[in-house]
Amino acid sequence: MSFLDQEKANFEEAKARNLELRIKAWEKLTDMSMHMNDLCLNIRRFALATLGALLGAAGLAYRFAGTVELPSSHYASPLLLILATLLMAVLPLFLFHSYFRGAPGKLGFFILLAIAVGYLLTSIHEIRVFPIASLFIGVAAVIWILCFLMDRYWYHELLRGVLVQTDLIEQSIGKTIPAIRVTARIREFSHAALDQKARTKLSVFYSVVYVLLVLAFVFLLLGKPSDSASAPARSASAPRVALLEFAPLPKFLPGSANLTSSQKTAVCDTRNELAASHSLVAIVVGRHDQTELTPETRRDFHSNEGLAQRRAQVIERALKDTNLCASEAPAVVMSLNSAPIHVGRDVGNEQLDEDREVRIYGISNVGGVLSK
Repeated sequence: MSFLDQEKANFEEAKARNLELRIKAWEKLTDMSMHMNDLCLNIRRFALATLGALLGAAGLAYRFAGTVELPSSHYASPLLLILATLLMAVLPLFLFHSYFRGAPGKLGFFILLAIAVGYLLTSIHEIRVFPIASLFIGVAAVIWILCFLMDRYWYHELLRGVLVQTDLIEQSIGKTIPAIRVTARIREFSHAALDQKARTKLSVFYSVVYVLLVLAFVFLLLGKPSDSASAPARSASAPRVALLEFAPLPKFLPGSANLTSSQKTAVCDTRNELAASHSLVAIVVGRHDQTELTPETRRDFHSNEGLAQRRAQVIERALKDTNLCASEAPAVVMSLNSAPIHVGRDVGNEQLDEDREVRIYGISNVGGVLSK
């Protein structure tokens, strides 16, 4: 092989090696651009998820949490409105940062103008109370603008840098492999969509939502809180009821659930009171003392809880018995049992007697409609 042929072979080998290195670099840059794109998408997912959660919390707060009263100070209302106007001024500062760059006088004038607008709003409308929902809206606006700054001026710029470098390598490879022009095609189709650059569409996306958030924040501050916003709506026809407690019935004997004549008389008296108070529902609560059951009573009631429940059921049947009293029986009677109130070694006989009482409660209609 001649010297010229050897040099030509070395040149072709070096050229092929150089092309191989550029293709590997192109592959690495492509992977990096995909990674940067994923980071940008993750920021937007986080922003949307946080926005949805805070808006949901704001809706619940507006419906149920009510309002907050500002401290009795001449500076509280102006500071709040100035904060709101500064919040509105954040987005223009970054969207038109090139206008303010290198011009501290313009930037200072813009900030002073925002403060003046906030103070002017104070003279028009002084804030004394504001909905708690506005706090969630304000936090949502702050988080949204922070996500915009991170997305637009951090990761998006990193992505642009990777794409610019990838495009340079593609141009050098394109002389040998013309089909490798991915970056140019992406840029071409991206700019063709809505006839705008990617960074412009990104700014519009964040700006629209941010403006809506700030407007909602300002309207909540300046609006008059309604009574219906701080309390659940109540239908005019919805029933309003009262729980009535009647005198306890005569006490049962220890270990017994048999109805005595004095208890029958007391049941009839209670039925008269239920009818007089228009109570359609009666609740019977049977109780027991802490004394252990004898083997005989345990066979009948199994436990003290069973004894208390049997006592309540006996009174329930008496309340429903149409032949026992002349007054009308309640429409609904429920029987429950309760544990003893007095427990311990120092419990006396009077306290044991009290724990064997059966109490009757009535549910009375005091407004609206309560049907049988």
